[in-house]
Amino acid sequence: MNIKTYQTVLLGALLHDIGKVLQRGDFGSLSLKGQHPELSGQFIATWGDFLSPWVDLKMLESAVTRHHESSSFPEHLRAHNAPPEFRNICFLISRADNYSAAERDSEKGSGYYRTRAQASVFSSVAFDNNKPGISYYKPGKFSVKSIFPHTEEKVNPAEMSAHIKNFGNRMKELSKVKWPTFQVFFSHLLACLEDYCWCLPASTLEALPDVSLYDHLRTTAAIAGAMFRYHEETEDFSERAILNDRTEKFVLLTGDLTGIQRYIFGIANIGTGGVAKRLRARSFYLSMITSGLAQKIVYDLGLTTANIASHSGGNFYLILPNTVGTFEYLKSIKTKMAEDFLGKFGGELFLNLSAVTFCGEDLKNYGQIVLRAREKLSYAKLNPLHEILFDSESKWKESTFVLDKAMVGTSGYCRSCNKLPVADMAMKDKLCSLCLQDLTLGTILPEVKAVVYCLAQPDDKKAIPLPGDTWAVLSKNVPENSDGVLAVHVDSEGNLDEWKNFSVSRVCLGSYVPVANGVVQDFDSLAALATGKKMIGIVKADVDDLGALFSIGLASRDTISRTATLSRMLESFFTGWLTSLIRERFPNIYLVYAGGDDLLALGPWDNTIDFSSEIRAAFKRFTGNNPGVNLSAGIAVVKPGYPVALGVEMAERNLEAAKHKAPKRDGEGKNQCCLLGETIGWEDLGVLTAQGRQLAEWLNTETVSSQFVQSLLTYARLYDRFRVKGQIEGLKYLSLLNYNVNRNVKRNGTTEKVFRWVQELTDIKSISIRHLGFTARYALLARREKK
Repeated sequence: MNIKTYQTVLLGALLHDIGKVLQRGDFGSLSLKGQHPELSGQFIATWGDFLSPWVDLKMLESAVTRHHESSSFPEHLRAHNAPPEFRNICFLISRADNYSAAERDSEKGSGYYRTRAQASVFSSVAFDNNKPGISYYKPGKFSVKSIFPHTEEKVNPAEMSAHIKNFGNRMKELSKVKWPTFQVFFSHLLACLEDYCWCLPASTLEALPDVSLYDHLRTTAAIAGAMFRYHEETEDFSERAILNDRTEKFVLLTGDLTGIQRYIFGIANIGTGGVAKRLRARSFYLSMITSGLAQKIVYDLGLTTANIASHSGGNFYLILPNTVGTFEYLKSIKTKMAEDFLGKFGGELFLNLSAVTFCGEDLKNYGQIVLRAREKLSYAKLNPLHEILFDSESKWKESTFVLDKAMVGTSGYCRSCNKLPVADMAMKDKLCSLCLQDLTLGTILPEVKAVVYCLAQPDDKKAIPLPGDTWAVLSKNVPENSDGVLAVHVDSEGNLDEWKNFSVSRVCLGSYVPVANGVVQDFDSLAALATGKKMIGIVKADVDDLGALFSIGLASRDTISRTATLSRMLESFFTGWLTSLIRERFPNIYLVYAGGDDLLALGPWDNTIDFSSEIRAAFKRFTGNNPGVNLSAGIAVVKPGYPVALGVEMAERNLEAAKHKAPKRDGEGKNQCCLLGETIGWEDLGVLTAQGRQLAEWLNTETVSSQFVQSLLTYARLYDRFRVKGQIEGLKYLSLLNYNVNRNVKRNGTTEKVFRWVQELTDIKSISIRHLGFTARYALLARREKK
């Protein structure tokens, strides 16, 4: 079939349920009545001039009008009654719709679409049959600040009508543009649907309408595109072949970087390439590698960005056709990536790729497909660079993995990473190409508004080469020429109208770093901003049991549309909202990486504690206070000159401690924070931090002495002997504490608060005595240093 037929299939799948938008309000000049397939057809007819350059209009109108097979629809709206020349295409889109909509439950909800709100996908996540409360989104254009749901089930009809009208106005704007290619047109249309359909439920007939219309349309387009490519290569577009749900027509390709942390922190503080300037640069570079590769694969296979099912940080999932051509291509790209990664990173960093095949029937349990892909990926990680390190008889190719000493010559190894050869002996700092690249990235990163991915080396001295023969340009201005541009990732707050000649995706770049006088602040500068001791805090946090959240939490509802919604919303929180929080309230926090479900940040030690508390509180609001979806964190407090890799290891150990049952806390662990030698529940951290600040203030005003605070640490250890080990003699802290405070703190109006607080410490069940060690350590860090 010709290219116009393929483009018709893609747009038919993407717009098949556009009638559900028209049902909700006045869509510009369109205010129609009827069932949603009829309205979808009328939409195509009305916007024919806009769509005709790319599609067969008659085929498209028929495909969206007849994209159902169910007898619950009238005969004239069913696929089998389509004109004979279009029946196979109607069935193809119908099946793609069915596979994407496999999440539909028994349709027990209200069908009153004008007031039915989009439910948060976290309302579907339940553990141990403990159903969470249901929360909803308000209609409005997507932004990182609109991701927090509320409890109002019904939408104000006026708000919905205004939202649909704004959507219609945006479509009018797009219809006036002369798009250069179908890929560019399709990407802008997809971005428009995300902006306005993210908050509209795909089905108002569900008891819990938690899948967005945008994710349903996007995944339907991905499935239809892969199906078309499959039937095209097998040269069988018969209805029988299209309706076969058990033929494995699809591939789920998983890409995952191994060695991320080792690579990011494998640098020393050398000259102009200071660590603070380079950490975010390295993390950003790794995200560009996976982003660029995902874009390249779908482009090379003739698919669209809709086929990138998810991408976060160092991994991605792609929906591809199960064809000989696909696997031949994947074999070549695996070999190419292995060669590039070995040559570029010397075996320190690997990109693992694994592919599993599946059929349409399998999409009822998309989570099981993902599980199979992850299992196969785990095996691939045990055999890194297998494609080039073994010959055809599975024997080692020693010449490949032994480093040629001639590469190093007399120049020696990089003074920063001490792993790769020096790139330019004339440079003072004697750095390798990757460490020099960090300097370029670190310098321009704060001003980046978009990342332009190119298929060939662009005419830009600051262009970044990526494995797989692609290039990236970090841009703050729109390039004049779009030749050779693969795709552009525009920051979530950017204006897409400036990029009309480019294929775009709206993402949060997370390029913020603390800057003072135009220079990225180093660790000494950040430590100097801390209260009391000039120390750095390193915080590592992630979602508890993320895998179980998708598999067990969603249970039988872990379908592709719902999983896409859940992944997209998590990414919006950890990259989009988190970056906005830092810009607005924590400008001295340095975000090393964030995405998917985790983050690593550092800054003034007391800032990182407040920052962590704010993230957790926001995360609970974001999930609708779902009791089964939680976050844990570990914080390390170190001197600014301490090796950052070791500091991160400390934070990671604390995060692991937070994931396990704490000896002084009830419960089974997780949903807590470990720092300053204590594992503390989030609900208590704010209270204890306030007590620590108060104790520090008493130290500053000499209301209590440092010796008194040091003695509190002794009492905390005694209490722990009682609480943790069950030793009754640990309670002698009570008499020692009372003796100490009465002997060393004069009782007057100023010290009355001290005595009241000490009284709290005598309650052996109180939070104050349970975490007295934390409070004392906090105070000793937070007190003003004497000059």
